[in-house]
Amino acid sequence: MNKIGNILMVVVLIMSTISAIKPAVALEYIEIDTTKEYTSGYLQNLWYTWINTTDTQMIFIALHEEKYNSPIFAFFGQCYNSTANSRIFVGNALSLMEIYNDTNGNGILDANYTAGVSELKYYLAINSSKVFNVASVQKMVTDGIIHYKWGVKYETIDGFLLYLHQDEYGYGWGEIAATLLIDHIGLFFDYSIEQNITRLKTTLQIGDVTILERANWSVTIDGLSLSLLYTTQIISPKNYAIIANEELFNSTQNSQSSSINLAEVRIENITVYEFLFGDNYTLYENPPVQHPTKYSACPTDSVQSQIFKSMWLSPLWRVETCLQEILPEIGNFITTFSLNHTASNFIYRIDYPQWSGGRIEHDPTYASFISPRVLTRVLPIEIMTFVAITGVIVLIVALNEFRKIKNILSSAHKNAL
Repeated sequence: MNKIGNILMVVVLIMSTISAIKPAVALEYIEIDTTKEYTSGYLQNLWYTWINTTDTQMIFIALHEEKYNSPIFAFFGQCYNSTANSRIFVGNALSLMEIYNDTNGNGILDANYTAGVSELKYYLAINSSKVFNVASVQKMVTDGIIHYKWGVKYETIDGFLLYLHQDEYGYGWGEIAATLLIDHIGLFFDYSIEQNITRLKTTLQIGDVTILERANWSVTIDGLSLSLLYTTQIISPKNYAIIANEELFNSTQNSQSSSINLAEVRIENITVYEFLFGDNYTLYENPPVQHPTKYSACPTDSVQSQIFKSMWLSPLWRVETCLQEILPEIGNFITTFSLNHTASNFIYRIDYPQWSGGRIEHDPTYASFISPRVLTRVLPIEIMTFVAITGVIVLIVALNEFRKIKNILSSAHKNAL
């Protein structure tokens, strides 16, 4: 493959039918027309969906390469006038995919790297895909409710199992335990608006994961679980609080992970955003079986910080640098924007205890509470668009570094076999 891509970020929504997805072949490179109510299209090296309605703006961007196999990376963010009489931006970033051994049987990935304990077995690093298909945004009305639906699907993906190794300098930035073939990763969206509530139903599809080559005979994913590590980015001129299972939670202050089925963003004790957890996922065995999805609110110490210092995630830092330069120009908003897990007040994991590399599908839902009236001070649409697009374009530049990394890793892997 041609590029080592970024770990998949996912906050995703469902398309009505997979048959509506069309191969991304004929490309037109245009600028996003932010005056439109909704639109999808191509910019150079990316595909986007834009929605601008009811005083809320939503943007989804997925990386796409025309010359090389497409890297796997997507970004989603929503900016809106909240019911707390305050403009707010909320984003969810899938920062890491982790494979763990649920030794204590509670379903979640338990880790405390300060204490030196963790159920983590491997990191699942996504490389690039041979096929990139898209479904442009469509507007439809069902039972009087407006829906916007779109999606992307990466197919025939190569990747790696990575594990961190201990050496005299501390934890290294990663070793290849095995090379992988991932059948597909699909991201589908269903965004609906009803009165002052928007709902974002997301469907994540991860195809079968097959080990192609392994560093030694003991490397396996049989009996192991899959975890998706998310960080949140929240921008508001007013102070906000994260409430998890009706308890105040802050990843930088809490000391241990806890299972949750609901989390909220509140401003002045008014709920402005909800993470609606406590659902099921489908594992496509024979026949397909539904299992309870596990969610956990996670402290900063539950993330191995050294992996975030690695070149595997350097595109995140490039995006972060770009956003830090732009956001201070927006009055009354927090002047720093960081994708580093240490800067996120709310880190959470979506865990799939029954996995073993099988195909899964899951539909988490997010809700925002929007103000029915226009505020006098808002985040300009053009700036929000520029923030999102510029960040991703800068990210693309960083992919050049991964070509060098892949050559190094491939050589190391061959030597280990």
